[in-house]
Amino acid sequence: MTGYTFAYDPELWIAVPLDFAPTEWADADAWADDVSRQISAGAPDPESVRPAFYETALEVAALDTPGAADRFWYFPVDARFVSVVNGYAVPRDVIEGEATLEQFAGSDDESITVPSIESFDSAVFGRLVLGLTTTAFQDDDDQRVVVGQARLVGETAGHIFLFEVLDRELGRIALMLEDMTTLMESVRFSADEG
Repeated sequence: MTGYTFAYDPELWIAVPLDFAPTEWADADAWADDVSRQISAGAPDPESVRPAFYETALEVAALDTPGAADRFWYFPVDARFVSVVNGYAVPRDVIEGEATLEQFAGSDDESITVPSIESFDSAVFGRLVLGLTTTAFQDDDDQRVVVGQARLVGETAGHIFLFEVLDRELGRIALMLEDMTTLMESVRFSADEG
């Protein structure tokens, strides 16, 4: 089995722990406090913007994404933006049938539009497949929410890697696509010890 990490650009991404037990932070509150201090430090008046970054960081840390292996908060230049990439890595041999990358990049049953699927060359994966669509879900107030969805999928080292973005602002998704591709291609592998 092979382990992996992403060599992400800290000017564009903040890695978000999905479990705080193995980290330097006791909990989401401690992480949000630390992150909000770091990202507000460059502002003209850090203490005036830090509370907004702190609240958004808590929201990012609390996102419920079953099965996600990684989460990255995208370029939080505006404390109100909760633009995140959730990453999934699944061994190919546990997937039933011969599912294609295009099928993984496609949407789920809640899709509103037919996915736009694009394939392009990748130095790391051989090729990547990007799927763009709109989808819907029920929010905490039981209201139907329509969001844009982008899925970037590649296969290497016996694993399917999938990055997914859900965002109400389609412009933010468009802004993220090139950086999301660079993030996925930054994957680095290491042999597990043992």
